[in-house]
Amino acid sequence: MLRKKLTAIVLIITLLSTMTQAITVNAATNAKEVLNGATLNPIPTNYAPLDKLVRKVLKKYMKDDMNTYEKVKACYDYLIHNVSYSSNIFQAKAYQEIMSASYSSSWDKKVIYYAYCALKNKKESCYGYSSAFVVLTRAIGLESYVMQGKTALAKGGYGNHWWVNIKIDGKYYVFDPNVDENIAKGNTIYYYRFCKLDAEVPDKYIYTNRKEDINQFHEFQKGIPLKSIQFNKSKLTLYTGENQTLSLNLKPSDATVTAKTVWKSSNKKIATVSKSGIITAKKPGTVTISAVVGDKTTKCKVTVKKPFIKLNKTSITLKKVGNQSRLKTKVSPNLKESTIKWKSSNQKVVKVTENGEIIALSKGTATITAYIGKVKAKCKVIVKK
Repeated sequence: MLRKKLTAIVLIITLLSTMTQAITVNAATNAKEVLNGATLNPIPTNYAPLDKLVRKVLKKYMKDDMNTYEKVKACYDYLIHNVSYSSNIFQAKAYQEIMSASYSSSWDKKVIYYAYCALKNKKESCYGYSSAFVVLTRAIGLESYVMQGKTALAKGGYGNHWWVNIKIDGKYYVFDPNVDENIAKGNTIYYYRFCKLDAEVPDKYIYTNRKEDINQFHEFQKGIPLKSIQFNKSKLTLYTGENQTLSLNLKPSDATVTAKTVWKSSNKKIATVSKSGIITAKKPGTVTISAVVGDKTTKCKVTVKKPFIKLNKTSITLKKVGNQSRLKTKVSPNLKESTIKWKSSNQKVVKVTENGEIIALSKGTATITAYIGKVKAKCKVIVKK
């Protein structure tokens, strides 16, 4: 009777113990051999807040006597048990710090940001699951990459997705903690997408471009920090309809810049600016054009004026028929004097040549107009006799 009671107690203790541990089901038969045979080269992200979270996870869930397979599995289990699927919870401070940092690849910044959100918020989409798994396994020393593309959906068809490839001995192995988290039941993880060759998960993934995803990842390397940006001009005067390009100078000139330049106009009704820095003057007024690169900003004050043609006289009196006079012009910098055209409101009274020469033909009054497009200047001419 005592033996039976002891046996029952042992069974209960064993059952309770297994309930607190993840159950391994359908793990790849060669996963241990593959992962334990990998050459390791640990790489941090160089973003201190994320590396701190990574160290915390590794310290809590890993032991010194663990082999590589056990460490990778611990990371996989950690994400499945501790991160729930959700849309990204924006981390403004982290985003600003990461995007303004001098990483040599903008793709690395995305991976770092989504990994930070996953480990910080404990909620993320496939972006966070995959990025966090890459960051954790890179910290262990594996050559892991985030993949972009589509995955097969339970309801049929394919949906946009991120997952992970780890390269070992020239072969790429699929890891997808997000999908296995979705399939998991309680503490049971089925490992359907853990250390699988593409052939072992046929028709499950469509890669957008594996080679490109690998090449755009620079292993969290940082380049030369950007200290400041500055326009070639701090002030600029333009005339309506005129275009001019602002040049953006970087300091130092060989700084590593992965962030896109964002151009802005404080008033698009006065002047607009294109993605390449081309300013187009719209109407008279004052506007500020700014460029933002990461956390660096520079500004230029732009004054827009109305284009003009000025005549040396606004009225002329010719005493008799046959008398002549010449009008002289001055134009705004955006116009060419050589393109000025002339016309007389009454060619029977006054004739005007292409050079602005006025000739009296008969007694009367006429208006001489000098114009370039819609820009005009006028002079009243009176012929007395």
